[in-house]
Amino acid sequence: MLAADHPVRQKTLWHESGNSETFPVVYKGMRTEWAMRQILAVLRGIAFMLGIFWIFLGLQFVPAFLRGGPAAVRDHLVRVAVAGIPVERWPIAIMRMEEALAILGAVAVGTYLLQRLLARKITRSMGSHCD
Repeated sequence: MLAADHPVRQKTLWHESGNSETFPVVYKGMRTEWAMRQILAVLRGIAFMLGIFWIFLGLQFVPAFLRGGPAAVRDHLVRVAVAGIPVERWPIAIMRMEEALAILGAVAVGTYLLQRLLARKITRSMGSHCD
């Protein structure tokens, strides 16, 4: 379907010479694409922030990993989780730190997959306008 086949709003311009010219203003199908583009932009922003978080988190664990491998990374994670917490609450703090990291990882993967799906959907719908 050609872009010209889509129902569009028309606007007429009158020139000083008395002639008029009609041209399309907005494609009616553009409204849904606009909303999907806004959602895609928000998802990409969230994914970008989560990506930066994981990069900084990974950089924090690099020295521990180089010193002692995965066991040292786990030890560093425990030290970070219990910093400033009373001793009786350490097991809960460690568990919550692990849960928070797991949830943030799942959200990062979910936003990545969702933005890929949405981008493909927008591309597919734009391709149908240009056929």
